[in-house]
Amino acid sequence: MLSRKHRLRAEQSFEDWEGGGTLSEEYLDVLDSVGRPTGRTKLRREVHRDGDWHRAVHIWIINHRREVLLQKRAADKDSWPNRWDISCGGHLVAGEDSLTGALCELKEELGLCVSKDDLYYLTTTQSSTRVAKDFINNSFYDLFWLQTNCESSDFRLQTSELSEVKFVSAVELQAMLNERPSPLVPHTEAYQIVLKLLAEL
Repeated sequence: MLSRKHRLRAEQSFEDWEGGGTLSEEYLDVLDSVGRPTGRTKLRREVHRDGDWHRAVHIWIINHRREVLLQKRAADKDSWPNRWDISCGGHLVAGEDSLTGALCELKEELGLCVSKDDLYYLTTTQSSTRVAKDFINNSFYDLFWLQTNCESSDFRLQTSELSEVKFVSAVELQAMLNERPSPLVPHTEAYQIVLKLLAEL
């Protein structure tokens, strides 16, 4: 069975594929600088090449010990390979809302099936990062958190996206942030938000 992303990609215009694209590439909604839809869609690689604003979701998974799950990005990812990252996340494909995207990312990346009521919205952040000369990531991130009784060994990993997961305490996360060079993908604002959340739980 095709995954959500592959299914949506396959539904994209076949004419674009005939014109030089591939059906394995996903289309994203292009936003303006304050996060409003422009009505345009572009291939993901074109969005990153041109530095277009787009939307993604981040989901923080927290266990009963007040530890947060981190995932290690796969070695062949096009940005930040082998870095530790947020629990789960990804771009929203064209026409997709944040809650639906978050649920699908959880299922695809971690094999975790939850309902919309299990997700709690935190905030939306805005980030601009030049990953490489031809890769500019201008994103709005909708942040959610989820409480779980799972252990790290319970997750079914999508190995094309990530290589391992682990739960860390607030103290351990702060230590990773303080390391130079840091082993974390640079989502500084998001890490501070989740550290504040862990302190309040």
